[in-house]
Amino acid sequence: MKNLQPEIREWTAERRDMDFNRHINNAAYLVWALESLPEAWQAERALTGIHLHFRKESHAGEQMKSLLFRQENLTCHHIMQGDELRAEAVLEWT
Repeated sequence: MKNLQPEIREWTAERRDMDFNRHINNAAYLVWALESLPEAWQAERALTGIHLHFRKESHAGEQMKSLLFRQENLTCHHIMQGDELRAEAVLEWT
């Protein structure tokens, strides 16, 4: 996905996203990736594959952002805290 400009979405990680270790639950990263996609875009496709790579823990109250890259039937989501990559999700669609 070279030479693509990302679509950027920003939010604050919330307490409801935490696990019992007081870190953001890994499932929250997938929810955040899906929420970064327009609803109309998702309605036209079916999710067929999920590749989620956790990089570093995040905590409630941190400012997060998603860098979304779309190309054909793939979306790549870089979940960042500042300039630090916290998780990456590659989603496959039909």
